[in-house]
Amino acid sequence: MAFVEWSEDVSVHVKEIDMQHKNFLKLINKAHDIDWSCRSK
Repeated sequence: MAFVEWSEDVSVHVKEIDMQHKNFLKLINKAHDIDWSCRSK
């Protein structure tokens, strides 16, 4: 499950900026997954 999920509610309706925000959220989710996997060891 994603820590932060993209939603059209947070869209700025500028395609390039929305894509950057989506990619940023992917990085946040990946960092969160790595953090939790390290904590469970």
